[in-house]
Amino acid sequence: MVVRVARLALAFLTAVLVLGAAAMIRLDMPRAALIAKYAGPRARFVALPDGTVAHVRLDGPRDKPAVVLLHGAMNSLQSWDPWTQRLAENYRVIRIDEPGHGLTGATVAGDYSRAGMVSFVHAVLGRLNVRRAAIVGHSMGGGVAAEYAEHYPNEVWALVLVDASGIPRTGPRSRLEAMAHHALLRPVLRWTLPRWMIGDGIRDAVADRSKATDEMIDRIYDLEHFPGNRAGLIGHYLAPNDDSAVEAGLSRLAVPTLIEWGGADPVLPLSSAREFQRLIRDARLIVYPGVGHLVPEELPEQSEQDAASFLAGVQPSAGR
Repeated sequence: MVVRVARLALAFLTAVLVLGAAAMIRLDMPRAALIAKYAGPRARFVALPDGTVAHVRLDGPRDKPAVVLLHGAMNSLQSWDPWTQRLAENYRVIRIDEPGHGLTGATVAGDYSRAGMVSFVHAVLGRLNVRRAAIVGHSMGGGVAAEYAEHYPNEVWALVLVDASGIPRTGPRSRLEAMAHHALLRPVLRWTLPRWMIGDGIRDAVADRSKATDEMIDRIYDLEHFPGNRAGLIGHYLAPNDDSAVEAGLSRLAVPTLIEWGGADPVLPLSSAREFQRLIRDARLIVYPGVGHLVPEELPEQSEQDAASFLAGVQPSAGR
């Protein structure tokens, strides 16, 4: 009798756990609905040679020098909205949703490494017939921008690194990155990434938590549920880390470079900014006291003005 009761209790507990887990599952949102909500009238979907379709947004005059904006992890090209309006007055601004992010989603190759993203951006710009551009990158996108300039130096007329990855660092991983690396928690991240977890991650990244608005959290939550993006985020976190290779190539860069950094960045330390400045010839560093990791959204006007002033001083005289 005791054994029977124990078995029934175990069966009941198992059922509760299974039902609880099932209740937390969030399937991908419909692709068409998210495109209708977030693409906008200037969106383009660019077919690449391998069959991947990249979501990009084009602003500004076609005959002006090109500026490419690359977003950070778990974000999208909309993170550059505050910068685009003014930059587009003088430049051809090209925003790209990187692999496993935004409305690009999964790629055919399934390569979410930094090197894979560099190849992806190069393929997108080739399709757009952009032969030379300033490359601006934030966080993950900053590491992509730095490696892009190392691989294609003759195709980059300026480099702007905003709280960028690419310098080896020690310290604890973020909560989501730690989950991606944990075999038992990885399926949770793939199937049950809840809004509160995204909100906590964003609020932890900013210095002023009021900057983590409901609109920002809702957008990131929605786009993380675009088909393929949660798997892409995991793939990004699990990809081999090539920070040491990026760092080793920085001293060979001869491209005009601006570094912008939040002085209170809790994600990537200010020491990384100073290392970028030390290694890149004649690089200029601007530190924003009291600003966290999301500089383009925490301090949009000042950070954009500083970037625009820098680009105006180094831009090519004509052409892309």
